Amino acid sequence: MQRKHSVNTLTTLVSIVGMGLGLSTLAHAQGPSFSCKKALTGAEQLICQDSKLSQLDRAIDSRYQQLTGRLDAVGKAALQQEQRAFLYSRNTQVESAKALNQATKQALTATLQRHLRTLQNIQPRTNAHAITGNWYVESGGVNITTTAASNLLRIDLNRVEPGRGLWVCDFKGSAKPVAANSSRVTFVNDDDLNQVLQVERVGSVLRVSNPHGSGSEFCGLNGSVDGDYLPLR
Repeated sequence: MQRKHSVNTLTTLVSIVGMGLGLSTLAHAQGPSFSCKKALTGAEQLICQDSKLSQLDRAIDSRYQQLTGRLDAVGKAALQQEQRAFLYSRNTQVESAKALNQATKQALTATLQRHLRTLQNIQPRTNAHAITGNWYVESGGVNITTTAASNLLRIDLNRVEPGRGLWVCDFKGSAKPVAANSSRVTFVNDDDLNQVLQVERVGSVLRVSNPHGSGSEFCGLNGSVDGDYLPLR
């Protein structure tokens, strides 16, 4: 009888410990991707307080980790940079709010949902020379198409200073198609032939630069279009 009682006691203890571990794992799974004990910003505090925001944060982190395993080195570096820009923009959005209230939480929810959709639409390109399509940075993007009528390449680029929107860049232009094995194209601005942008495929990204070294002609003060843009499907 004594041995049976000991076995039952041991079984009960194991069950209690297992239940505790299960609840701990479940609690962790329901939280965000970061430790709430280290939450410093208003955005992090809101995410820790709300299960929906925590779920969105976990989904963003999961997709981010998935993409880092699929992109090449240059694409991975661009993704890391844009994720940092997103976090800065997210934190600035909440810091600019008057209070951590329901309206702020709803705005943050929309921001996280939008970023998750963007990450889900990032797809590494297999064609090493293709420049047409949509290309993303956290502060804007590029769309390049081919016009059937004039057989020209068209570019529409828009970029905003992340976080506070202190400057805006807007460039619309065209370029003649290049050879099929070429990945570098120079676009001329529709409104000023002296304003140009150069785009080039580098690995999985589209690298945009201003050969003249300044974007002040079509950007606000201190604005820039330079950088690596990630491919969107």
